[in-house]
Amino acid sequence: MTRWIHNPIMRKVQHLDLVCGWSYLVDTKMDLSVYTCETLVSLKLCNVSLPDFEYVSLPRLKIMHLKQNFYSNDALLENLISSFPVLEDLTVIRNVGIERTVRFSRVRSQSLKSLVLVLDGQGDVTYDREVVIDAPRLKYLSLRDY
Repeated sequence: MTRWIHNPIMRKVQHLDLVCGWSYLVDTKMDLSVYTCETLVSLKLCNVSLPDFEYVSLPRLKIMHLKQNFYSNDALLENLISSFPVLEDLTVIRNVGIERTVRFSRVRSQSLKSLVLVLDGQGDVTYDREVVIDAPRLKYLSLRDY
């Protein structure tokens, strides 16, 4: 899987759309090179595990859709989002039934125009959640918490 991601990144891909099956979620780690792809404009990830990072540089990223991924902690997701200087369209769908501790708390972006945040759950999962949005250019907002 790493080679499938690394090769297009090294070839200066502009759009990366990766969907993995649920059975591979734990083993499907995102290649760290995706965090430093200078040409990436659109990044859509579904059912992958995002590793911690020390450095992020995606200066052209405008669209990011993160659906049913696994994050080592909420701070990782928050720091990732705030690292993109021209991000305009962000969709985050998280499964609170699987992650159990989702407290996605902050979206901070000076360029964000569209935000869709969905906390999807199963069963009797109830946790206090707070969402703080600091996005002065936001024109579209959709929040759903099941």
